Formats: sequence, structure tokens, C-alpha cells
Amino acid sequence: MFPAPRSRPPHLARRVLLSTVLIVGSLALAGVATATEQGRREHAAPRNALPAAGTKLAGAPGVALGTATVHFGDLARQDAARPTPVGPLEGTVILEGEEPPEPEGTGPGDNSLGTQGALGPFVASPAATTNFAGLDDIAKVGTTNIVIPPDVDGAVGLTKIMETLNNNYRVFDKASGAALSTLSIDTFWAPAGAAGPFDPKVLYDPYNDRWIVCAVSGAGTSSSSVLIGVSLTGNPEGSYFLFRVTADPGGVNWADFPTIGFNKNWVAINVNMFSISTGSSVGSKCLVADYAQLRSGALVDIFFSGTGFCSSPAVTYSTTENTLYVPTHLTSSSGTFRIDVITGTPSAPAYSIGGTKNRGVTWVQPMGQILPQAAPLAGTSACVPACKIETQDAQIRSTPVVRGGALYYTQTVGLPSGAMTHTGIVWSKLDPTSGSVLDGGVIEEATANATNGGKWYAYPHIAVNACGDVIVGYSRFGSATYASAGYSFRYHTDAVGTLRDPLIFKTGDDYYHKTFGSGRNRWGDYGKAQVDPTDDLGLWVVDEYAKVRTGQDDGNGGSNSSRWGSWWAKLSPTLTLAAGPSQAEGAGGTTAFHFTVSFEAPVCVPVQVDYVASNGTATLLDGDYQSPGTSIVIPAGATSGTITVDVNGDTKREPDETFHVTLVDVNPGVLGSAITATETILNDDPVPTLSIADAAAGEGNAGSSTLSFQASLSNPTTQTVTAQYQTTDGTATVADNDYLGGSGTLTIAPGASSGSVGVTVSADTRCEPNETLSVTLSAPSGATLGDAQGTGTIQNDDDCVPPTVTVLAPNDQEVHLIGEPLDLRWNASDDVGVTSVDLALSRNGGGAYEDIALAEANDGSYVWTVTGPETHEALLRVAAHDAAGNAGSDVSNALWQIVQTIAVDPDSPVTELALGPATPSPAKGSMRIAYALPRTSRVRLEVLDVQGRRVAPLVDGELPAGRHRATWDASRAGSGVYVVRLDTGTKVLMKRVVVTR
Repeated sequence: MFPAPRSRPPHLARRVLLSTVLIVGSLALAGVATATEQGRREHAAPRNALPAAGTKLAGAPGVALGTATVHFGDLARQDAARPTPVGPLEGTVILEGEEPPEPEGTGPGDNSLGTQGALGPFVASPAATTNFAGLDDIAKVGTTNIVIPPDVDGAVGLTKIMETLNNNYRVFDKASGAALSTLSIDTFWAPAGAAGPFDPKVLYDPYNDRWIVCAVSGAGTSSSSVLIGVSLTGNPEGSYFLFRVTADPGGVNWADFPTIGFNKNWVAINVNMFSISTGSSVGSKCLVADYAQLRSGALVDIFFSGTGFCSSPAVTYSTTENTLYVPTHLTSSSGTFRIDVITGTPSAPAYSIGGTKNRGVTWVQPMGQILPQAAPLAGTSACVPACKIETQDAQIRSTPVVRGGALYYTQTVGLPSGAMTHTGIVWSKLDPTSGSVLDGGVIEEATANATNGGKWYAYPHIAVNACGDVIVGYSRFGSATYASAGYSFRYHTDAVGTLRDPLIFKTGDDYYHKTFGSGRNRWGDYGKAQVDPTDDLGLWVVDEYAKVRTGQDDGNGGSNSSRWGSWWAKLSPTLTLAAGPSQAEGAGGTTAFHFTVSFEAPVCVPVQVDYVASNGTATLLDGDYQSPGTSIVIPAGATSGTITVDVNGDTKREPDETFHVTLVDVNPGVLGSAITATETILNDDPVPTLSIADAAAGEGNAGSSTLSFQASLSNPTTQTVTAQYQTTDGTATVADNDYLGGSGTLTIAPGASSGSVGVTVSADTRCEPNETLSVTLSAPSGATLGDAQGTGTIQNDDDCVPPTVTVLAPNDQEVHLIGEPLDLRWNASDDVGVTSVDLALSRNGGGAYEDIALAEANDGSYVWTVTGPETHEALLRVAAHDAAGNAGSDVSNALWQIVQTIAVDPDSPVTELALGPATPSPAKGSMRIAYALPRTSRVRLEVLDVQGRRVAPLVDGELPAGRHRATWDASRAGSGVYVVRLDTGTKVLMKRVVVTR
């Protein structure tokens, strides 16, 4: 495929003209390639006999004619700054060298395999999750030159997409599809000395984050070159190392149609070679470059001669695979192929020919202008009813893929194999080492022909993701439709030999016919499919389709109205959210409400799903449901996960309520169209029961007070609940002016759980018993009646009852030290309230009392600092007073002690070892022990039981002279007598203490 030069050598002009006459003449009659055309192509030039399996090809270093380092963004800005020429469009045809005939008599190969059947109706391929327009039929930047065919190719990186066509190169933003920069193919390769570059291809290497580009130039001339380049970074708009390698050092042959692949060691480009003088095929060659050296800016390469026509090096998705596999189609009638291998070291590769294998499917070699289309939307076609579009052959025209130990590729084929009526696509999954068929099939519409509107498929490519999901992209044709872009998909869990139904992601807009005088309605020559490197799950395709014509000119010049376009589509695992549940909330606790998120097929990696819950008529504030988490993880290999929201049960009668769960992100994958599910909380609560409770209140001494009867519902309701009430005398009577009787309506507002009925009580100062009355409910609305009657007690609060007092502490033969704080505690109450208390101390068992505190608040506690003199007959008296002057009192239940502390005078010297009393004793909790040292001493202070066994060590160490204290927590000791022992090494003192419970 080369651009038609302005002045073509006579032999080339004759060859193109002959081809045009034969193709147009035969196809206008039959609509498909005739036997005459088939024979003409197969016998146009002999193909050399196939080399024997295992043959190692001779190689020689490629001769670099030009090198350059370029910056894509800078070149694009330069192109954009060039003035746009004014004038009519000028058309250029990218023509290919003529394919040699397939080898004859190769037989079925050396592995006998079952036939993979044609694809029948299955299920729909998933819809594209992203799609946008690619490069289209515009002139090369800065020129009026438009090109056929575009040769649609592109690659997807982490954040950007690069598309390389025969007219221009363009970089897109991957997320939005926005075009970022555009330059012509000529501008890109010119710094390396390339003239007339064509057949561009680009690959993205996810392991080294590099873009690999190639093309050929100098068609039909001795300057024919193979062009190869690699980016310096992962930015396709950045810098590239470019190299131009002579196709034939002898200058007698030229190179056409590069096919490119790579692995960890090499980048390989296969080209078909043609004689400059005769135009006939003279074999093929493969340029193998050391990949690491290429990335560093050096070209270390070997050119191997004798490879197969359109042999296609594979893109290798592996960081460890050392072999670069190169499959080659051999024959259509026998369905044979071979898999060559490149082995060795990066700087010293070896190319070995593979053995002939049998695909298990046979077909007819498709050729010429046979792809049908509908007539123009407006105007007429140069052909009746519509000119057909040119297909290519059954060669592997787009880069194969090696992934997970398998080799994948596609071919356009003529079907059925006996007498072709339409084209289809064969896709293959092979064991690359043995050539055995692991999976595959045929994409076709078996009943299609050139006139019945049936679908024809051509220009395919295949991609495989990390899970083993497969996508095949292609262009689709038919006599009732326009050329469209589509794909077929299969999940790794789908049955062997199947693809899902074709899906057209960009429908053709109009009739397409452009020849620019070549007599060939060119399309193609290939499309592109690949995996998204960001997550290794998303699958992209870019394919050609027919755009709306700009007018009705169907001539052969640059003013022709037909236009081609390219379109990108992406498939990602799509997460769907099922409808929310509807279930009862329950009367208490929580009920789990589950929301299911799912993929159509398992994803082979863990997937994080982020979500939020939001209020509907049910709200978080009202406690209808609990705030859930924010994400879940769907395990690898699973198809679904569950988001759980806990709903709070209650007994509130209300309508059914709703809340929502919304998906906000999924990684990896994309969110489907349904990202919000609504949950319905079904009300399961009964009609509430209304009951009234008893009430009590003091009458007071003046005025009036209210006796409040609480009415409550067994469960809240959103309705207003009412009931009638009536008061009835008990021992309290209306006649005695104890209260004001009457009747009325009790009302409980929506959402409330209770209300009240108030009865006015008259105050007095009469000293009388408590009195009662009752309130009765009747005729409830919105509820059933439970306890209908409540009894009210009017509590006599007149000043005729003295306060009741109980001394709580000290109260139990306790011992307290003079100067220590002592918590005096009591309990005092009165029917109308205690106004104050007086505290007094007796030191002689109750014979006489001295005041400790007067008119203290009745708070139950007073801290008193113990005063002397000592006594063993202490009693505490607490007297309580009410507002009427009534008093009540109580004294300690038992005598308690007040004793002098050791060396009461803190300034007096300690003259001898002393062990003071333990207080309190008896003790229930902590006990304080005082002791004095006349000099610095080694001290051991401990508590022993009566058998002399240590119960608690208190002090063990050297202490200075002076007064000291220790504390023993006796709360864990049993009731009984214990001994405190003080030992200084020269003297021992002991005192007895008592613990009670």
C-alpha cells in the first residue's frame, strides 16, 4: 500500500489499470469475486516454496539512513501555525503491492483439528461505555491533500489516546475524547528523512509506558524505508526517537505493509517486498530491533529475509516471555497457517520458521470490490445501484496478541468455503508453541449475499483483557445499510467457540465511493482493538465508518463528496444496581435491607464499589435507618456484592417510607445507567392502644395546682388521636372543694406518643389524709382503648407531719482522729420538704450536746474537722426542720471514738518510735495508720492476720525522722481482727485493728 506518485513508472501504471478493469468488470456482473478474478490473483506471480519448519533465516544489520528526536507537541504546534492552503482538495490513493498467490498443495498441516462452527445467535454484546469520534476524512494538516484509504489504527495509554492514519496523527484525552493535538504523518516522519510515509501503526507498551510507532516510505523507489520509533516517556505528545532503515540496501526492491509487534526483548516489523522494476512480490522481511536499546535512543537491529507474506509479530502481554511469536496465514482452501518464532538475546535474535498447521476451518480468499452498500441518501451512484467497497485478503492484517499463554488473531474470509456469497471473520485462539486450536469461531451472517441486505464483515482486530474477555472490532457492510463500525464480545465464562451478537457502535451515515482515478473504492486496510492499560480490563476498538456526504459528486477527483470517518468505543465491566428491597421494618432492633450490585460476568480482580445513602420520606434524623458504610468490595471471581443498610424497627404507626442508595464510583469498571435504588420500609405496626395512667400531686397551701394524668399510645402514629374524658369523685370530692371536676377532649398530635389530662386541685392547710379521684377515657379516635381509667391521688402536704431523720455516719463504733476531716451523713425527708438541719455532738453518750453546724442545707452530708477532747462515747445528732417549725431528729446508733493524733503539736520533736491508732476501726474500706520515727530508719510496716501471716505490705524502705502515715485498703479483707506491725530493725510495735462487712 503506497501513495500514488504524481508520475508513476509506466509498468506500475499499467498494472494498476489492469487491476481496475478486471475488478470493476467482474464485480459489476456478479457482486463477488469470480473464478477468473480468483485465478488471476493466484497466478499473477509465483510465490516461493515454503521453507521447511525449523529453518533459521539469514539476517543482516539494518542500515539506518536517518535518525531524529522529535517532540510531538512542538510539531503539532508548528503544523497548526502553518497557513491553510486555499484551493480544491487533491486526492491521494494509498495503493498496495499486489499480493502473491497462496501456496498450493500444502495440505491440512500436521495437526488434525475439529472444525469450529460459525457463530449463531447468542446474546447481545454489551453496549459501549464510552464512544467518541476519531480522526476523519480531512486534509493533511497544512495541505489540501486528502487520502484513501485511512488505514485506521490507534493505541490507548493511561490518560491519552493516539490515532495514526494515512493523513494525520492525533492525540485525544482518554476520558473526554477531546482532541488535544494534530499533525500530519509527513510532519511527524520528515525529521528522519522520510518522504511519503504511509501504512502507519502505533502500539502502547503498558510495561515500559512507551508508545511504539512504525510506517514505511518511498513506495516504488530505491529510497524505500522502514520507519520505526519509540517515545521517551508515557506522554504521546512528548518526544520520540525516530529511525529510518533502508528497505533494500541493493535499491531494487521496495517495502510495503508493515506489521508490528513486541515483547520484552524486541520490537519486530515485518514488511512485504516488491520489485521496483516489475511490481511483483519478491518475498518478505522482518526487522527485529533490540527494544531496550531502542528505548535508550540506539537502533540495534537485524533484518531477516524470507519471512511470510504479511507475517505478523504479536503484541506480547508478559514481562517474562522471551519468545516473540509471528503467525502467518498460508492457504484459505486448506485453512493452514504457521507460527514462526524469534528467539535468542535482545542484541542477537534468531528467526525460525514454524511448521504448517491446520486451523480446522476453510474459506475462500476474499478479494476486490465486493463489499455491498446501499445507494446514496441523495443523488446517484456511479454504479447501479451502488458501487461496492474493496475488501482485502485473508491475511493477518492487524497485530496478533499473546496473552496468558495463548495467541489470538483475526482474518477476513470469504464464506461459504465452496462458493463465496459473503465475507465473515475467523477469530482464533491458539497454543503458540504447538499451534493447537484452543478456541475460536466465525462471525458471519450465513444467509447474506450482495443484494439481500445481509451483513458482511471485514477489517477485524482482536483484543484480550486480564480476565480473558475478548473483543473483535470490525467494519460491517450490507446492501441495505451503510458501512458501519461494530464489535462482537465474549466473556471468559462464555462457552468455547462463541462470541456474542454483533453490536454496531457507530452506524454508517451515507453511501461511500472514492477512487481518485485508481478504479478502486478503497476502505481499510485494518482496524484496531486493545485492552485499556489503566485497569487491564476495559477493551477499546477504533474502526472506520461512512460519514454523511458533503454533496452529490461521485466522481474520481478530490471534489468527490464521500467521506470516511473513524470512531472509538470502549467496553468496561459495567456495574448495575438492582431495585431496592421492600420489607417490613419490625417492631424493634434493626432489620437488614440489602441492595445488590452486580456485573454481567465475573471480574477477575477485586472491585471496590463506593456508595452513599440518602433520605427519602424516611430520614436519618427521625431514626428510620442507620447511616451505613461508604464502600464494599466484590471479591475477584464474583459477579455481585451486597450493600447493607440497617433499618430501625419501631412501633410507630405511619405510612410506608423510602430512602435511597446511590453508587458514586466503581474501581475498576464503570457505573451503569441505574445507579440509584429506592428502598421501601413497609409499616407493619398495629393500630395503637390508648391508656391513661395514675397520677399524684401535692395540693399546696394556697391557690391551686394541677393533677396531670398521662395518656400514652402503645406505638406512635402519624394520625391525630382523640378521646373523651370525665372526672369522678373518690375520697376527694368536688363538693368538698378538693378539685374542679369536669369533662373534655384529650388530643395527641401526629408523631407524639403521649398526651395529658389536667385536673385542677384546690389548695388548703387542712391536716387530712391523702385523697383520690379518677379520670375515665371514652370514644377514642385513631386508637383502641386500653386502660381507660386513671386514679389520681391528692397528696396532703400540710404542715402536720414532722420530718423523718436517719443518721447514716458515723454510726458504728468508729474511731476518728482529732484534726482529720469526717464526713457526717444523714437522710432527712418531710411530706412538704425539709428546710434545714442542725448538727450536734455529744462526748458523753448523749448527756450533753455541743453544736457542730446550724441551719445547714438538707443535702445529706457535712464535712467536719474533728476537734478534741478525746472521747470514747461520741454521738452525732441530726435535727431536721420544715417550714411549719416541725422538727425531727436522730442520733448515731452506737458510740464512736475521738482520739488524739500522734504528736498533736506538729512542731514538737519526735523523741521515740510510736505507732498511732488505725482509723477508722472497725473499718469497711480504707484504714489510715499513723507512725513516728525519732531518726532515719529502715522501716517495714505491714498488716498480719492473727496467725502472723502477712496480709498486706504497706512500707518497706528507709524513711527520714518525722511523722508518717500509711493507708491500707481493707475492702478486700475478710471480717475479723488483724495486727498492724511496725519494725525498724531495733524495735517492733504492733496494734490491733478490726475489719467488718
